[in-house]
Amino acid sequence: MLKRSLLALAASLIITVFIRFVNAKDWLTTAFIFSSAFAFFVNLEIGLRTMKGNIRLLGGKFAHIGIAVMFLGIVATGKYSSKQHLSLEQNVPQQRLATISHIPVTSRPQTVSSPST
Repeated sequence: MLKRSLLALAASLIITVFIRFVNAKDWLTTAFIFSSAFAFFVNLEIGLRTMKGNIRLLGGKFAHIGIAVMFLGIVATGKYSSKQHLSLEQNVPQQRLATISHIPVTSRPQTVSSPST
């Protein structure tokens, strides 16, 4: 069993080491990246072997590949994205990232009363 998963293990380790070297800060995120990459590569390998046999059995493999990709996407967008909160006052320009934001003063919308019957 381990012999069959050796290629998936090596690919997962390479991706995890690369991501850890580039940007991963904590070990929990690194472990989650490794397990998601391993699930992706193992199910891809099994799916490719299954395609040679009964193609009807591919549904579960594609589902697991999709979940692994979803987990990698969650880590990429949630852990390594940046947010900036900015409170703006009216008529006061403020520097935000590389643009200047200006909130103009607008008059209150006119309410139209409906004629009473």
